[in-house]
Amino acid sequence: MTNGQKIDLRRAGRRSLKTAPIMASLLAMSCVGEARAQAGAADDTVAEVIVTAQKRSQSLQDVPMSMSVLGSDTLEKAQVQAFEDYATFVPNLSFAYGGSTQNDGRNGRGIALRGIAGTGTVGVYIDDTPVPGDLDPKISDVERIEVLRGPQGTLYGSGSMGGTVRIITRAPDPTTLSGHAEASISQVREGRENYDLKAAMNVPIAGDKAALRVSGFFQSDSGVFDRIIGVGPAQRRERNIDGQRQWGGQLTLLIQATDNLTITPRLMHQHQKADGAPWADIRPGEFDQFRLFGLEEPLEDRWTHASVAFNYDLGWAELIASTSYLDRNFSEIEDQSDLIASPFGFDFAFPSALREGLNYDRFVQEARIVTRPGKRFQFTGGAYYSDLKRQRLFDGPAPGFDAAYSAFIGLPAGQRAFGTDQTFFLDSRDQTRELALFGELTYNLTERLRATAGLRYFDAKQDRNRRADGIFNGGPTSNSGVTRADGLNPKARVEFDVSSKVLVYAVASKGYRLGGLNGKLPTRCDADLRALGVSSAEQYRPDSLWNYEVGANAATQDNRLTARGSVFQIEWKNIQQSQLLINCGFAFTGNAGAARSRGAELEVTARPVNGLSLSGGLGYTDAQFTESDPSLTAKVGDRVLQIPRFNFTASAQYDFSLGAMFDGFVRADVSGVSKSFTTFVQDPGEPGFSEARVRRPYQLVNLAAGLTYEDATFTAFVENLFNEHANLSDTRSIAAELPGRPRYATNRPRTVGFAVRKSF
Repeated sequence: MTNGQKIDLRRAGRRSLKTAPIMASLLAMSCVGEARAQAGAADDTVAEVIVTAQKRSQSLQDVPMSMSVLGSDTLEKAQVQAFEDYATFVPNLSFAYGGSTQNDGRNGRGIALRGIAGTGTVGVYIDDTPVPGDLDPKISDVERIEVLRGPQGTLYGSGSMGGTVRIITRAPDPTTLSGHAEASISQVREGRENYDLKAAMNVPIAGDKAALRVSGFFQSDSGVFDRIIGVGPAQRRERNIDGQRQWGGQLTLLIQATDNLTITPRLMHQHQKADGAPWADIRPGEFDQFRLFGLEEPLEDRWTHASVAFNYDLGWAELIASTSYLDRNFSEIEDQSDLIASPFGFDFAFPSALREGLNYDRFVQEARIVTRPGKRFQFTGGAYYSDLKRQRLFDGPAPGFDAAYSAFIGLPAGQRAFGTDQTFFLDSRDQTRELALFGELTYNLTERLRATAGLRYFDAKQDRNRRADGIFNGGPTSNSGVTRADGLNPKARVEFDVSSKVLVYAVASKGYRLGGLNGKLPTRCDADLRALGVSSAEQYRPDSLWNYEVGANAATQDNRLTARGSVFQIEWKNIQQSQLLINCGFAFTGNAGAARSRGAELEVTARPVNGLSLSGGLGYTDAQFTESDPSLTAKVGDRVLQIPRFNFTASAQYDFSLGAMFDGFVRADVSGVSKSFTTFVQDPGEPGFSEARVRRPYQLVNLAAGLTYEDATFTAFVENLFNEHANLSDTRSIAAELPGRPRYATNRPRTVGFAVRKSF
């Protein structure tokens, strides 16, 4: 959607019947206000949005692909802070949080576009450089967010087979001294106060030859979950155990070294500390977490992203080179005492915690050349290199566990059952190097008809070493290996200007994802593997897909109405699928079966009267398996996990003036998501079907209103108006799921707040 037209739909409410009166009231208020609005209070056309999705600057209406855009005005007025704030209202985008069968940790997150779900199917970028898909940069001093649907394998490579999310930060301006500061306070139901501070300043240096832009933020969110510790009369309650704090910022320097050369170094840092896990047990609306011992479960996630970009104007083309380095350190501790006690009917319980650590280092270099628009052709092409090093560590020491367990089962004094107190240990290290050459050529066949051909060659290698030990691993194990992949990734597109306001296009494009190595499973998993017909689970191959798409962008002659829509069919084969081995508690990734996904997106933006902005989006995805495999419990016809068939968004914003001194706005944002599944047992008549594995439909509503006096804006807002408790995803613990106690990621309860923003 266009700049200033998008929606904040993170945490709102359910009861969709109640949203209709809200929207009707807002429209009625808009009509009354229109009679009083001063001339010139707002533009009467939909603003043009410039994007760089194709690695060149273009108007959104001229881009022949399906994409959504959130501009800075929307990000500010809708109080967008993080991924969850914008993800739920992008058509055909879905996501799942935490844990999963890949032990992604509490901050783990999987993003899916058009039904292409799984680890590493959607690329996430900060400006020109890729970052991990579960990285969640604070939306502070951001120019816009671009969401590109469909495989972007030619320009963005592996990890973008479903699409790409791009966070574009504000660039320094060498012509203007400017800045802003913002503070907000809010109250969350089930918790206490939240605080948010952020500021940015742009400083020209040496006339118009350079500029420095500095921004920073601090955010404190109250916890909403309570921990109930112990049983019987000694039971006690710890309130709001999941509070968290985040802080960080970025520094960007723009240097106009010569008339043709611009150099832009950037440094970004973010640090998060959380007190406890924000997971709901049993059902999404449950805010009590029952634990035997109540061990602390802190989390810390800090990362630094450094980059430098060189832009050289060749006259007929632009040469762009970007280099980046990301260093990330993540750790969390989880109480696994209840899990250990469960097999003994809780007659034997011992305090035990499991720690997960992640160290992530990635170097990325890309150089490309982008030609100026010409009469005959345009070309974008270059080279890409990535070197990723990652270490994942699990450590579960439980001093005294062996002695206590040995006494519980009646062994003689001094005799031990295991000979160790280490419940589980894993040290996994891998390195992935990828080299790619890519290019896209657009040829103007006529003044209205254009054809594009794209190709990417890639060559990747992954090395992995893994060492595991501990009681639940069945003793020491180790394995190492190397996997390689190379290939060509093509794309073809035809686009036609029906008129100056209508563009139609057709695309066929391929997407791919690199393969990898699993760790060696303990011998107690052999029976599970045999039942699935799997002889070896140490390696999985790349998977790929073909996307076939037809779309159109259109606008009225007066630019009061714009629309963008597309229909698509995706054929996906050799699917990398995580498989949880229930009996032994471990998981592996394999290649299993094939699927197809078909659907459509439609986004509309309108300015029916001066000051009133309306926008809406609808996504439909039917993603299901067309082939199955003995190693996959899915049947032909089963839906791909975590993928709803429908999601919709709608927003209305009215900008007005009150006399000569005040400008104001009122805004309502609504979204809805249909049901999805988190298990392949999807029919209520099947043995093992559980309502707990169905993500029920939900609708979300946010409201905001603000007044501006000179350069200060005062905003009141309500997030999650109807206090909906949505199931955003099942989230398995980093150890294993406690039988009979599923866990859910859920949105925050209703939050009411006030924000003040001062610009200069």
